[in-house]
Amino acid sequence: MTAPLIDHPLDPICPEPRRFLVEPEFWDEGFYPQYEPTLIEPLAAADYPTLEPGDLAITRHRGTFARLCPATPVYNCCGLNIIHIGQGCHLGCHYCVLAAYLGSEAVIRFGNLDTALTELEAILSSIEKSDPESGQDGSSWPEDRSYRFCTGEFTDSLIYEEGLGISASLIELFRSSTKCYLELKTKTADLGSLLKLDHGGRTVISFSLNAPFIAQNHEPKAAPLIKRLQAAQAAAAAGYPLGFHFDPIVHYKDWRSGYGQTIELLDQYVPWDRIAWISLGCFRYLGPLKNAQLAKNPSSLFDAEFIRALDGKFRYPRPLRRLLYEGLLDLLKPRLDPRTTVYFCMESPRMWRDLLGFDPQTSQLTARFRKPFLTEPWTMRSSADPDFQP
Repeated sequence: MTAPLIDHPLDPICPEPRRFLVEPEFWDEGFYPQYEPTLIEPLAAADYPTLEPGDLAITRHRGTFARLCPATPVYNCCGLNIIHIGQGCHLGCHYCVLAAYLGSEAVIRFGNLDTALTELEAILSSIEKSDPESGQDGSSWPEDRSYRFCTGEFTDSLIYEEGLGISASLIELFRSSTKCYLELKTKTADLGSLLKLDHGGRTVISFSLNAPFIAQNHEPKAAPLIKRLQAAQAAAAAGYPLGFHFDPIVHYKDWRSGYGQTIELLDQYVPWDRIAWISLGCFRYLGPLKNAQLAKNPSSLFDAEFIRALDGKFRYPRPLRRLLYEGLLDLLKPRLDPRTTVYFCMESPRMWRDLLGFDPQTSQLTARFRKPFLTEPWTMRSSADPDFQP
């Protein structure tokens, strides 16, 4: 039975920053008027690790805003495009790769949003001109990139949204596109004014999910799991398509029942026919992450057996990864809408063949994310199917 929609499930997840730091050119822009600003000299990349946990800084981004996902060629990639709205996150998840990449839990937000919107408007316009069926392609967008753009790669998409309005501006930009779509990825439960926007169905709001034990013990400042699902329910009621990311999937004693509880909660709160995609990815980490995290948080996450994979990251051995994926797929498959795209994040072609009976390769995954979501079935086969051919 579906849980009743409550009027306002969205608890703010952003505490008042310890310091609100602003570069001179943004001093009079009126960002975050509820906070008392401190003027700072323009930041360079080397300055970011000197910022302290709890800091929120408004700075200028001096590069391009649209980037390619830093994928590894040996694994299948979905062709995700990143919109670089800022970096850093204060949620403090014990497995977060940003602790190794950035060296700080401070949050950076870029104040030159107008530059980002101009750049993205040109990209979207170029993609709109392409017409592969007629053989006339007026787009300069690479063929191996999808039409899916996400802001949640180097930060959480929605922390500190109210006061800068980055996501709201992007929703408005993507609303009129006929080919491209935006993904906002979060572990928060505060959608704020986004629920009232005219999004045109071009924005997917996605939530990172985990087993209750992992969420409670290793995502200390993220919204509780129930709150995230209530926010997803509210987003669906507002017409937004949904995405969910089970990443990282963590092996622990009661992992099977734990992830089963989360998927049962999905049953209660979320209509399955509104889920555009679900990604699955097992816990993996770069070498520096272990030392960085253990220096702050005694954690059992790193006690398991790991191997160094082809991308240089430490991963569970392949048989254990397969066991975890099989467990989640067994839970998901009876519930899934056939149009929902279920995919592995950064996994080998062999894993795809072993579990789903086919290898889509990066090219087919990218092509899938160039098409409108929730329109065509996404075939998933298993070793129990009579036509299974690994």
